[in-house]
Amino acid sequence: MNRDELKAAVDAGEVLSGLDFSGQDLSGMDFGGIIFENVRFTGANLAGACFREAILTECNLDAANLTEADLRKSTLHGCSFIEANLERSQLAGAKIAKANLTGARLGQTTPTVTAFAECQLDGASFERAFLDRTNIVMSTTVGIDLTGARLYQTNFLDADLREAKLDGVSLHMAVMPKANLSGCNLAGLDLRRVQLMDADLTKCDMQGAQLENSNFKGAKLAFANLTGVTAPRSLFLEADLRGAILKGAKIAQSIFSDANLAGAALSGADANMTVWHRASCLGAKFDGADLTYADFSNADVSIADFSRATLFRARFHRVKDDDAIFTSRSAALGDDEELAKTEDKLALLAEKRVR
Repeated sequence: MNRDELKAAVDAGEVLSGLDFSGQDLSGMDFGGIIFENVRFTGANLAGACFREAILTECNLDAANLTEADLRKSTLHGCSFIEANLERSQLAGAKIAKANLTGARLGQTTPTVTAFAECQLDGASFERAFLDRTNIVMSTTVGIDLTGARLYQTNFLDADLREAKLDGVSLHMAVMPKANLSGCNLAGLDLRRVQLMDADLTKCDMQGAQLENSNFKGAKLAFANLTGVTAPRSLFLEADLRGAILKGAKIAQSIFSDANLAGAALSGADANMTVWHRASCLGAKFDGADLTYADFSNADVSIADFSRATLFRARFHRVKDDDAIFTSRSAALGDDEELAKTEDKLALLAEKRVR
């Protein structure tokens, strides 16, 4: 079928099945609302073509040129886009499922409210793309290129980004639970309000990153470098921060309850009004830190170094502080008797319930 015959079939609203348009020039054609089943577009020129609200099932678009194509609200199921060029294409509202986009180029695209489900995105490039409320779930992402991309409110679930290109990426308000970013360089990046619950950030370089109001609950941050980060009002509940470096970090009003900070370095950190309930701070360095109104209730600060730290009204209720170093503890608060009685009563009630 040539271009003219194809146009006639499209104008008639036919379902196109089992056809082969490999290598043909179909640029600028309007396929809006058309159903394609098992159609081959391998190496075809589809630049500027319109597939708006079209349905493509088990179609092959490997190495096709789809630059500036209109794929808004299209449904692409089981299609192959290996090494296809979709740069500057419109993908808003598209539903892409079980598609192979290995090595595809999606630079400068705007996949707003677009869904990628069970897709292969290994080596795909989203360079300078704006992923606005995009959903990427149950998809492989090894070696994905996110250079200069913006992932605003994007849901990126269980993503393996250890080999991803992340230079200049913005993850503002991205939702990335259980993401694997271990060993990645995130220095200076915008991660404000990012949700990285249970994520693996082991040995990450996050120096100078913007982390305001971010969520690292249960995250692995062992030996990560967070020197100079801006992370006020962030959540590090139950996080693993063993050996992490937070020197000079701005973490005021953040919560570290039940976190493990054994051997962590927080020298000179702005940590006023932080909460460290039941945290393990064994051997941690808080020297020179501002811990005004910080609360270490029931924490283990044994062997920790608080020399030259500002401890005005900092609470050390029922802490374990064997061999901890304090230049002066006179401005800090010790055990709260009334709170201790309440804790004891609650512990007894819990014990009775277990029995």
